[in-house]
Amino acid sequence: MPGEKTVLLVEDDDGVRRAMVRLLSVWGCQLLQAGSVEAAVEILEAHTVDAIILDIGLGEQRGVEVARVAATLTPPPTIIVATGDASPSETVELLELGVELVLEKPLDLERLEAALLQPPSPALLEPVIRRLVGRRQKPELERLVGNIMVQEALTRTSGNLSRAASLLGITRQALHQRLRAREREADDDDDRDPVTPR
Repeated sequence: MPGEKTVLLVEDDDGVRRAMVRLLSVWGCQLLQAGSVEAAVEILEAHTVDAIILDIGLGEQRGVEVARVAATLTPPPTIIVATGDASPSETVELLELGVELVLEKPLDLERLEAALLQPPSPALLEPVIRRLVGRRQKPELERLVGNIMVQEALTRTSGNLSRAASLLGITRQALHQRLRAREREADDDDDRDPVTPR
């Protein structure tokens, strides 16, 4: 059982949230709950959580906003996305942000429990890249893989740029430039691709 983990459950459907609360309580998790992006961000600012179970469709909002905030935390929590409607671009961004697992609804409870107990390896990346072939150009796929490698290195080193650069086999300056470029790309994507409500 996952036990004694503090889990933030972000879900706007009351029925689904009640069912998940019962399940996570049986697993021994300490629970925090949010039904909106704003409520989830407030909780993340006030509490340390081990894991987030995140619905992507939150009424007029998108759960990826919560993942963006969670990715800035040190150490970052395990993020498990539960969704029925994540777009390909959202899936790519979620992986770039370090999401451990994307589960389609209805949820596979065994995989959910396993992810809470011990996050799966990043082997999840391969099937996602296979699905994106033909939808994304090779340079964009290479950027995706590079960004995930950077995020993993930063996670393993608790955000230490020198150690992360060493893991990646690049200089600290090159890593800093890559992070700045990633921030610019994210800003450009926000300007070009406004979120469409569900």
